[in-house]
Amino acid sequence: MVKAIKGGVMFIKKILKYDVDAQEADIIISDGNFDIMTYAQPFNNDKDVFELYAFRSKNIMRALEPRSAVNKTDDGYYAYRLQGKIIDLEDRIVTVGGIKIILENSIPNDIKVNEYIEFDVLRIDFID
Repeated sequence: MVKAIKGGVMFIKKILKYDVDAQEADIIISDGNFDIMTYAQPFNNDKDVFELYAFRSKNIMRALEPRSAVNKTDDGYYAYRLQGKIIDLEDRIVTVGGIKIILENSIPNDIKVNEYIEFDVLRIDFID
């Protein structure tokens, strides 16, 4: 399980919207270099420990360049094209800079740990 601990590499930069009744929030996660807007439901305002899950990740492929990148797309309100480094094949964990994300879909078999991939994601879910 990927956990973010307050004071760690990734952190909550800003809570954009928070509906207490629906326990729903739009949250910006950052590592100081990259920012990603995430969706949380339920959100109990627990800012100390959380994980990020790439909902509807697709088009997973080896990146041409070994770098991290965050690009907003027009595929949806929360949609991104991300590029990052695989750190765990079994649990499908990728780091985009210092932001750790669990992929919903499996990683192609020809990609190894420490290689860079790029992928599309419909939404990054914040799970606390």
